[in-house]
Parts: sequence; C-alpha cells; structure tokens
Amino acid sequence: MYGFIYKLLISPLGLPVNALLEWIILLIIEKIAFKIAWEASRGGFWGSEIHWTVRTISFFVIWAITYAVIWTVKFVIANWLIFVCLGIIAVTAVIVVALERLRRKNDA
Repeated sequence: MYGFIYKLLISPLGLPVNALLEWIILLIIEKIAFKIAWEASRGGFWGSEIHWTVRTISFFVIWAITYAVIWTVKFVIANWLIFVCLGIIAVTAVIVVALERLRRKNDA
C-alpha cells in the first residue's frame, strides 16, 4: 500500500532534461532515497511507516536540489554573456581594491 502511494506522489515529478537522462537521474535519486530510508528504519513496529516516510521526504529533497541545479546550469548557459561580463567587472573591482590597498600601505 505504501509503495503505491509513494509512486503516486513521485510520478508527476520530472526534470527539465530529455526523457532518457531524466529517467536515469530519477533512478539514481530513487536508489539514494531507498538507501537513506533503509538506514533510517531498523524495523520494528513502525519500521515500514518510518521507511516510507523517510524515503518520500528524502526523494523530494534530493529531487528539489537536483531540479534547482539543472535549472541554474541551464540559466547560466543561456545567459553566459551576462555572467562573463559580471565576472570581468568583479575581477576588475578586486584588482582595483587590491592595488589601492597596496598603494596606501606603501605610502604609510
């Protein structure tokens, strides 16, 4: 019963990548969530409930992190020119501040 509910909860969760890669990534996430839940639940009276609860929560957390990383990488790739310009501005600012501090130190 818990397995059926678990599959219903995770089935609409997709990733913004092609279907084959999505399937592979979700399989890896599923294996990691299972391992986490297996280690968290040592059996006993509430063993199954603990296992499925931990498995569901860990799957959602890992899926959300994976989704955010994929989205961020896609965003950076789509807007690479903006990030290059921001990087150049940041490096220039660091160099100017470092040279100014060096000049003040030598003047003192």
